[in-house]
Amino acid sequence: MGSSALRVFVKNQGKVFDEANLIAVEEGSGRLIAIGDRAKSMLGRENKKIKVVKPVKNGIIADFDACGLILKYIIDKFCKGTMIRPYLTIGISPLSSQIDQHLLMEAALSAGAKKVFLLKKPVAAALGNGINVTNASGRLIVDIGSDSTNIGLVSLGTVVSNTAIDIGGANYDRKIIEYLKKRHSLLIGEITAERVKMMIGGVLKREETEYFEVKGKNMKKGLPAVKRISSREISRLFLDDVKKIIEAIFDVVSNTPQELESDVKRYGIILTGGGSLVYGVKTLIENTLKLKVTMSDEPLESSIIGLSKATEQRVSLDKLGII
Repeated sequence: MGSSALRVFVKNQGKVFDEANLIAVEEGSGRLIAIGDRAKSMLGRENKKIKVVKPVKNGIIADFDACGLILKYIIDKFCKGTMIRPYLTIGISPLSSQIDQHLLMEAALSAGAKKVFLLKKPVAAALGNGINVTNASGRLIVDIGSDSTNIGLVSLGTVVSNTAIDIGGANYDRKIIEYLKKRHSLLIGEITAERVKMMIGGVLKREETEYFEVKGKNMKKGLPAVKRISSREISRLFLDDVKKIIEAIFDVVSNTPQELESDVKRYGIILTGGGSLVYGVKTLIENTLKLKVTMSDEPLESSIIGLSKATEQRVSLDKLGII
């Protein structure tokens, strides 16, 4: 349950849901109207009767009522026809407070779960990248999500040292929107900005300049317009944010217990999350920190893969106090 995406894994079925983590509800009654991509399609089209809610912001649950509606929808949809109440394993930010964790568990139990396990996202990402989290060696996970970046050193199934900053791939999207508005008087939405980011965005200069035709609305004329944008134009928009991410990684490494320092130097960093896919991010981190950076095989799904593995290993991980 991330800031941008809601992914659901069901044992023996695999991934059954992968859509935007948004819901549309009826004002006043709070009745659920739409969830996922259907709710996303309503953004900007809300009226007095309908509002679109983002339950997770900057990696932290912001609306527990919305989370409760989502969990009930998931349980009703994917456990329909069974008499057994499900066990849920949910990924959480390592910075989640005890109160937040308690409220999330209560929401899940009220939605119909039999038992709820919470797993910190750096541990989930480590599991999703094939790491034995019960091992004593330290592994540094950097997860650049939509609204936030989580940095955690995982050892013996716990997050030994960690931090989170409110910078993610969506920051780049917003800067692209602002740039096109000011420089080209072209108005675009978040979906278009994300497409521009993935097609020609980056934080380092490319060997060859690439171009992308952006469709939007001319702010002066109020008419549909198309503008050809170069990768060179937007290559520095996200650079300062990535430098802040690098500073945060350095702080975590600097505060690493001495006995785990050698592990960080030996294994380096595992980089995951959608923001890690921006051109040049991996290279910039590697060159600045002089640490090996390994890109996750599944940067968008390493956490859900890890949660699925945790579900399969639930009994043993529970005994070790990892979930």
